[in-house]
Amino acid sequence: MVAWSEPAFWLLLLPFGAALISPLLGLVNRRLRNGFVGLAALGVLALALLAFSRLDGGRLELVSLPQYHIIFRLDPLSGIMASLISLLGAAAAFSSFRYMERYSRLNQYYALLMLFLGAMIGAVLAADLFTMFVLWELMTLAAFFLVIFDEKPESMAAGIKYLVMSEAGALAMLAGMILTQWFAGTADILELARSRFLADPAIAGFLVLFLLGLGVKAGMAPLHTWLPDAHPAAPSPISALLSGVMIKVGLFWMVRVFSEMLPPILTWQLVLTLLGAATILVGGMVALVQTDIKRLIAYSSISQIGYIILGLGLATSLGTAGALYHLVNHALFKGLLFLGAGAIIYRCGTRNLEELGGLGQRMPLTFACFLVAALSLSGVPPLGGFYSKWMVYQALVESKLAIAPLLLGVALAGTALTLAYILKVVFTAFFGPETPASREAQEVGLTMAIPMALLAALCIFLGVFPSWPIRNLIEPALGRIRLVGVWDAPLATGLLLLGLAIGLLIYLVPRAIRVRPVPAFLGGESLAGEDTRVRGTEIYGSLMSLKALERFYRQQGLGNLDIYNIARGIRGGLTRALRWAHSGLLPNYIAWVLAGLILILFLILGGR
Repeated sequence: MVAWSEPAFWLLLLPFGAALISPLLGLVNRRLRNGFVGLAALGVLALALLAFSRLDGGRLELVSLPQYHIIFRLDPLSGIMASLISLLGAAAAFSSFRYMERYSRLNQYYALLMLFLGAMIGAVLAADLFTMFVLWELMTLAAFFLVIFDEKPESMAAGIKYLVMSEAGALAMLAGMILTQWFAGTADILELARSRFLADPAIAGFLVLFLLGLGVKAGMAPLHTWLPDAHPAAPSPISALLSGVMIKVGLFWMVRVFSEMLPPILTWQLVLTLLGAATILVGGMVALVQTDIKRLIAYSSISQIGYIILGLGLATSLGTAGALYHLVNHALFKGLLFLGAGAIIYRCGTRNLEELGGLGQRMPLTFACFLVAALSLSGVPPLGGFYSKWMVYQALVESKLAIAPLLLGVALAGTALTLAYILKVVFTAFFGPETPASREAQEVGLTMAIPMALLAALCIFLGVFPSWPIRNLIEPALGRIRLVGVWDAPLATGLLLLGLAIGLLIYLVPRAIRVRPVPAFLGGESLAGEDTRVRGTEIYGSLMSLKALERFYRQQGLGNLDIYNIARGIRGGLTRALRWAHSGLLPNYIAWVLAGLILILFLILGGR
């Protein structure tokens, strides 16, 4: 069965068709190709919104060929993800028109961009585990080629690391899928959810395999180490997609597996909540000392992913709702942060915070949009990030887990860390003194500015009117949510604006007492010189010398805490240990093959 008349079906096909057609148009004319890609991206967004509006809280079968393990289905949860992917995809496409003009091979770039977009949409609409796996792998490969697009040595190294870790996780997940199909007799996620197959304690061990595969893609500690290398290496519009929506595909499937298919099990609650808490702290602590703006935002993504995993691990309706709402908010403000960083890099030619300063006056729109995203990331009211984190906090307060107070403390500490490291970026890049790199900077063009302004407006809307997304997005996907406490977002917003207006008025009113400003000095020596100025990046650098943190930062800087490097070390040790077996003599290799076959036959016959 194929639902040809449904917009969601064409939502599956349009990005792949655009990936095929755009490079052909690029051979004719660059502007024709860009115009087509822009229209295709807007078409994908329109189809996603139209398909979601037709759901009305129900479920649509798009493709149902179970005999071939090909099932695509649209429901409220996948509709949210498809809409987010389409929105960020359109923003990345339009931002790319100016940002990527200095690159070559742009026909290949736009084909990969649309392929990446289509694979992510397919991966969230897939309703069969094996259908999902095919799209998952296509998504991984498209992302890999986009990460290494500039073919610089650091990009190639980051891309290979991403691919190796992603494929290791994918193999673990595939093993879990095969075992699930073997024992449950189906790979249809709807049937698996109805049967609660994974609730059997003897079967729940399969979840470890799913957790490994999904955790790598989601950037969950300690499987996160590909993320801070790959995100900075990719072009900034692709970084916005990687952090904004690709890692959310992993989180989306975590919701599918650990919320829809699994009833509350204490063991898994503890595992997920502790992993979420660790992810919050690791990402936040390392982000504090970063001087690369994209690398800092990448570590910030890791920390914020921890809140989503923490809320999901609580296995309560409020916790899952908070996790899903933070997923939506994170997609918007993190995509905006990377687009803002891309605008800075495009105009200044550097992503090193120590080489940036004074951009608040030279790039006012970028500054305003970046500030909205930074405050939403930090959970400052009345922006969207505040309300979703508040829901997670409420869920922790209500939780009956014995470690809930500890988890709440970690979540609050993570928010403090977030405010500290993101204000470092704002203070240094926008308020600091001008630098040679920023002295000639100017505001970006419309194709880069409009996507940022749109995402900033959505960040504000989701915070000022949180009841709308909760009622129209979250509750159709998860069911009725009981919120504790009182937070009248429109009233709070009005009071905050009133307070700001009064403060501005007091500031602007002429003072009755004249004040004579004088240069700052210490012991008769002026402090106005450049040698006495303290930059934002220097303040946090002192953390690395604290005794309590020195060892952690040193080991992290050396890569000794990187699971990828640890695995490479183990592989190297095994290679050296087994070097004696690689004699280069054919008879020896034949003997090893025969010995292996005999062992396999013995295991098979012994099992029977």
